[in-house]
Amino acid sequence: DGLTLGAITAVGGNAAVTSTTGNILLGAVSAAGNTVTLAASAGAIADNNAGVNNLVATTANLSAGGAIGTAADPLESTIAALSASATAGGVFLVETAAATLTLSSVTAGGAGSNVVISNTAVGGDIVATSVTATDDAITLSAATAGGDISLGLVTAGSAGTVTLTAGAGGTGSIIDTDGDVDVVAGVATLSAQQNVGVAGTEIDTTVGSLDATTAAGEIAVIESDGLTLGTITAVGGNASVASATGNILVGSVTAAGNVVTLAATGGALTDNNGAAVNVTAASTTLTAGTSLASSGDPLDTNVAAITSATAANGGVFLSETDAVTIGVVSSS
Repeated sequence: DGLTLGAITAVGGNAAVTSTTGNILLGAVSAAGNTVTLAASAGAIADNNAGVNNLVATTANLSAGGAIGTAADPLESTIAALSASATAGGVFLVETAAATLTLSSVTAGGAGSNVVISNTAVGGDIVATSVTATDDAITLSAATAGGDISLGLVTAGSAGTVTLTAGAGGTGSIIDTDGDVDVVAGVATLSAQQNVGVAGTEIDTTVGSLDATTAAGEIAVIESDGLTLGTITAVGGNASVASATGNILVGSVTAAGNVVTLAATGGALTDNNGAAVNVTAASTTLTAGTSLASSGDPLDTNVAAITSATAANGGVFLSETDAVTIGVVSSS
């Protein structure tokens, strides 16, 4: 009926504790080089030793009927791989030492059940193989001096939010690993010190809206069915967003001194920020399957060159702030 774990140490073997009712309150559970398994099938798994590590192992398998950790008091760990399932609660964990934390399967169930996981080790990476919190919030951070986030599938459903932060102050990137959809969300915010995807291995999304920033790298995204672009800022690299179906509603896309490429090959490119500038870059290539903006609301650009502006089944409407060199412009 639930219990409080003080110091549980298994030397040379695994450690497993199961409770069919009640909560498991964690002190320190250690199975260095092996596996810790904790199951509170009708309760929560909670931190009970403040900021001291709760888990030391190669792999942690956690399951709970309620939450695993809390937003105010996450579990602390020294592990390399995590499998966690919370039937009616969130999953909250801070990794303190791993060079790479692999999230093999993390699921938060029930309304208001978020996933918040960070790797605070210097240069520590996250491999997000499978992370799910349907219609809630997922926040993953590998932001300490160079950590990467490598993506399998991170899904918050069509009404949820996904926030990914990689490598603040270092060299971290957000990386596609498999060519399949990487991020599913209503709202996605992707931030990296270096790249958010790269040309050829773009981040694949199914999102309603996207904000993305890099401090020293490019942004490359392929969307499955159209999206709204909020603020897209690539410092030191190109910015590219493409969608084969649906429209792209353009807020502000900036790649100062570099190239902005926007392609809605199955829909329209539409101004979504009024009279404010939509595209800031040295040059831009714009492609629409239907219309490229409208006569009443053209796309506003601040570029030195429009390499190409093409609308396959509609007009091309652009408003440039100053002098520009125009390459190919085509409408039908």
